[in-house]
Amino acid sequence: MSPPSEPTFLSTSALHALNPAAGEHALPSDPREMEAALRASERSWRRFPYLAARYGERGRQFTGSDSAWIVTLRDFDQTTVDRNILWLADLLSHRGMPRWILEVHLGYLVEELMQAAPEKAPVYERVRQAAERLAAARRRAISDSVTDRLVAAFDVDVAGEAETGLGEAGRLIVAAVTDEADGVVHAVSSLESWLTEPTRFSPRWQAAVRTTIAQARAAAH
Repeated sequence: MSPPSEPTFLSTSALHALNPAAGEHALPSDPREMEAALRASERSWRRFPYLAARYGERGRQFTGSDSAWIVTLRDFDQTTVDRNILWLADLLSHRGMPRWILEVHLGYLVEELMQAAPEKAPVYERVRQAAERLAAARRRAISDSVTDRLVAAFDVDVAGEAETGLGEAGRLIVAAVTDEADGVVHAVSSLESWLTEPTRFSPRWQAAVRTTIAQARAAAH
């Protein structure tokens, strides 16, 4: 599937080296921006152990190529940036990565870009604003205070379980419910199916996941 308004791709060979499975899409021509995109990807990968646990090296490659593509949106108008970011956020959420992950990644990306090429700061603000729109949609569904309460309860329920090494799983669960509330199909089921796989997770963990989903759904609006 192609994004709704994609820039002309710049370097097929460079993209193939970055991620052979990504197909053809734009990459930034400024090497400073490419390096910033990859640094942001590594920060996101460290922040969310869930990504490595579920998607492995192929997922890491897509994180890098998606990050690089996002940089190329910077010269478009805000409406186009927002539309493309939302398209990617919904696609990823449908595949088990709640929009919140991309929201966090966009924050890292803007920070890295601002440091790498500060003279382009005004256009990078469009990416920041797109991230803020994702955050606003998430908070409309479930407030930060309710999210914090649900996450704290989940952490108590799974305390001592080996799976807690995934990090922020409770927050990912609530984020998936906010995506569902905003109309993303399979946002919850694609995450729930993996987080409750019996060969991977304990019965206590599975129960906590399902309880948190139910509580988040009851709180969402």
